[in-house]
Amino acid sequence: MNTSQPSIDLQGLIPNFCQWRSLLTLMVLMELVAVVLTLAGPADASLFPARFMLISLYLQWLAISVAGVLCVARRWLLVARARIVFFVSWGLILAVTTIVSDLGYRLAQLVIDQVYLSGETRYQFVLRNLAISAIVGLMLLRYFWARDQWRSQVTAEGEARYQALHARIRPHFLFNSLNSLAALIPIKPAAAEMMVEDLADLFRVSLDTRHRLVPLHEELDLVRKYLRIEQTRLGARLGADWDVPESLMNAQIPLLTIQPLVENAVYHGVAKVAGAATIAVRAQDNGHHMLIDVENPLPPDDEPGHTGSRTAVENIAQRLRLIYGEGATLALDRSEGVFRARLRLPIVDAGKSGYQA
Repeated sequence: MNTSQPSIDLQGLIPNFCQWRSLLTLMVLMELVAVVLTLAGPADASLFPARFMLISLYLQWLAISVAGVLCVARRWLLVARARIVFFVSWGLILAVTTIVSDLGYRLAQLVIDQVYLSGETRYQFVLRNLAISAIVGLMLLRYFWARDQWRSQVTAEGEARYQALHARIRPHFLFNSLNSLAALIPIKPAAAEMMVEDLADLFRVSLDTRHRLVPLHEELDLVRKYLRIEQTRLGARLGADWDVPESLMNAQIPLLTIQPLVENAVYHGVAKVAGAATIAVRAQDNGHHMLIDVENPLPPDDEPGHTGSRTAVENIAQRLRLIYGEGATLALDRSEGVFRARLRLPIVDAGKSGYQA
């Protein structure tokens, strides 16, 4: 049995100091440390500005040096175990601190008035900074380690919950489709045979869990196949109206998001209307989000507040929260004889998504 630890992702264990956001955060933290060290120094207020500038300059020099070394070291640490990455990073921080402290002391002795210095020897100065760096570095690395483990646990729990929700939607869709097929076989066997082929395509797509997000055009293709199956059963009673701009076709959305809403529109709307009825699927670009509406006419005797079992709707809402947090919503509305389900999703182009199962 292989007991070796898997490769780690340094994005979680150690911040990526090759990115300017992480470097800027580190520099801001160093400025806060500079303020604390200045206030903890001699009480002579006249020395505060100069001491703050010196301490700030030293800490920023140290921060940039450490960030640069860790940035370069990432490429060699990508395949290491977590413990190795931890202690190697700590060792690099101490090594950089030693070099920068020694150089900083020598430079300060040459160009800075002695009144602003602490009067320590070079070895005392280096050892003091090394001790501070060892303690602070150990605490920060331990914090990043704990944060990474917590994030991994949350991700694993979210993945398990997402798959459970996805598995609950699939039987709902499959059973309804099989019921439609069973009703069609006695009256239109040839059409039923064609419907089996469409169902095979739908089953293959709906059972694919390799990716959470798919391009919008793939989800709409799934919806069209489903509507073709239902039109075989309902005939001219079921119509479809599409208004989706081409610019949104490659936007990424969770698999089986629109199809269950259309399915609800068929079973709780069109199937209960006496005459012909049309389901409208519309999408629009709303800046950084896209709005997707699924509308269906309400039957004349529909009671306010009745939306069926809401199983599919609640599952979609929970999956959206797992993937996007508060960045996506599903809202239901009825007015003037029309029921509307509105999805509000962030616009994510194909190839840029990080949501993969």
